[in-house]
Amino acid sequence: MLAALITGAAALRAPFGAARLYVRSASCRMELPFTLVDGWRQRAGGDDAAKRAEAEEAFGVSVLADEAVWEANDFTPYSGDGLWTQVEVDRVTLITTYVALNFLTKLACTLDNFSCTEYTLSPLGQQNHNEWTVYGYVSPRERIVRAEDGSASFGKWYLQTLEPDATPTRLKYYMMQETKLGAAVGFERL
Repeated sequence: MLAALITGAAALRAPFGAARLYVRSASCRMELPFTLVDGWRQRAGGDDAAKRAEAEEAFGVSVLADEAVWEANDFTPYSGDGLWTQVEVDRVTLITTYVALNFLTKLACTLDNFSCTEYTLSPLGQQNHNEWTVYGYVSPRERIVRAEDGSASFGKWYLQTLEPDATPTRLKYYMMQETKLGAAVGFERL
């Protein structure tokens, strides 16, 4: 069984407050392809301080510097390869999104502490919808994500928040765009 291990900057005496994430099992230890600086995921060749400031300002939040939240948080129980399938949509601010998700297609997703992949389920089959990358945690229930692949959401910041009525058998999160538009989507595991 894999368990995430975070090696903090103080323990490593790493420069610039950087920390590296590792996945460890009894038989292997693999470094993940990113580092954290004060709780913010670093991108290769990116202007990370400016992007962090942009995302924090867009939502009026601050990213936690505590890197332990990347290992264990309220999203952790929903992690795994099992597909979560949409069972409800509410608090939708765009009528087109409401119509699309209630009459034309359904969403499905898989997630972990580092990413979230959404799929569209339609009469044409399952299609990749969005690849969300987690950039920072605001709290154990709230994280800043960015669409790295997908449709209209590509390159935009979103605040992904677990809803208060999420349970171990029912994943429910609210996705809010930088523009403050969003939707709450509830899922159950297939």
